[in-house]
Amino acid sequence: MRERGVSAGLHPKRPMGSPGLPRFEITSHVDGRSTVLALSGELDLATAAQVDEAIEEARAAGNSITVDLRPLKFIDSSGLRVLLAASLSAREEGWSLLVVHGAGNVRRIFETAGVEHLIPFVEATG
Repeated sequence: MRERGVSAGLHPKRPMGSPGLPRFEITSHVDGRSTVLALSGELDLATAAQVDEAIEEARAAGNSITVDLRPLKFIDSSGLRVLLAASLSAREEGWSLLVVHGAGNVRRIFETAGVEHLIPFVEATG
């Protein structure tokens, strides 16, 4: 299994945010035909397109995708929209998407919005 940062082109990416204070980062772990995208920092309007791009690149490679929200500190409606759209696309187009629950406030936004049943959530196994 290999690990690398992700942005357009699956190259190492510079975290968004103030210099010296990483605000958002996507780390990709590729193992055979499976890609895990671990999101850390804040997923919001400024960073949601990066997640969409990372998911599209993993799909283009034909990989099943797991989005790990455990390292995420914050998510707003823009991040929610990206994950809902990916979930809908996976169901309609027949590709595999799983989302590992985040903690606390990240998990609550899905519950508060009433959409947790629309996203294929799984609990962390390790």
